[in-house]
Amino acid sequence: MSNGSALRRISTAAVAGAAAVAVLAPAASAMGPSSAAPTAGSSASAQTNKLTPHTYVAYLIKQRTPEARATLKAFRALPKSKQVKFLGYLQSRTVYKAFGGQMRGHTGGNKTVRAVTNYNKDVKFVRATQNSKTKQGRKTKQGRKASVRVAFTVTEKVFSIPVTSAQVWVTYESKHGKVRKVIGGGSKLTNVNAAINITGGKVEPTNLEGHSGFAATTWRATERVDGFGSDIIKRQRVQSGWGNTFQASLTNV
Repeated sequence: MSNGSALRRISTAAVAGAAAVAVLAPAASAMGPSSAAPTAGSSASAQTNKLTPHTYVAYLIKQRTPEARATLKAFRALPKSKQVKFLGYLQSRTVYKAFGGQMRGHTGGNKTVRAVTNYNKDVKFVRATQNSKTKQGRKTKQGRKASVRVAFTVTEKVFSIPVTSAQVWVTYESKHGKVRKVIGGGSKLTNVNAAINITGGKVEPTNLEGHSGFAATTWRATERVDGFGSDIIKRQRVQSGWGNTFQASLTNV
């Protein structure tokens, strides 16, 4: 083999090798860490719409209500571990479905009857029915007729902090402990659970057979965070009748 032929073969091999390196270089660059697709366990793919202490504090500040300010103060006073646990309860569909209860008994003379159900050592549901006299009765020559307002309230508390409170009431004229005429009713909702929106509250007070005053409303909870699931509907009612007896409930529909 001549020296010229050997040099030509070495030159050809060098050119081919350089071309191969040029082809492979872009592929190696494309596989660098800066543009790699996130894996299932990476932080990019794990991000979801969940409550955090930071987002919950921002939510409460934005509400600008006395209830939100009180909750903000109490929440900030919790240890970090309890803050995380608190938010877990707010986002729990199981806890909200359990929220409610029933009451029946006798109430009169501006008296309040209370009952508590412990969901666990951290969460409890407080039920209260209050009977109070008002001046909302019909106007007569002798003045307005005496009337009675019976209100039923259920409150969810987490670490003793009120989270959601739903109330419905009925107002009626009474004589000798008997409902004579239903004259009104209404509802009230306080909610600082950032995991759900709660709507509803329309009330149509009714005079039932047997001289009982009755009022009821419906509440619909819609998720604001991932994982809560479909809407949960609850019906709240209160009925008062002969001898200032009452029965009330907040149940899932």
